[in-house]
Amino acid sequence: MKETIRWLIVESLAEGSANLALALVDGECVVGSSTECDFVLNMPGVAQRHLKVEARQGKVLFRVLDKDAKTELRGKVATAGLLK
Repeated sequence: MKETIRWLIVESLAEGSANLALALVDGECVVGSSTECDFVLNMPGVAQRHLKVEARQGKVLFRVLDKDAKTELRGKVATAGLLK
């Protein structure tokens, strides 16, 4: 079975930081600054275990794991949401 690849664009809210594109395949991954995460983002404002992303059946969902981690979706603060 062919794996579906989706792209997650991470836009840094910190001035002077670059945006990143992460390739996702079906399944779950944890994004954060800890080296134990599936995707490690060494960017200002990224918590050790910032959020969990789940890609399944053409949809991508996210859930913030650190209550103090600021996360925005389409310009609004969010703790969970549907990306696609």
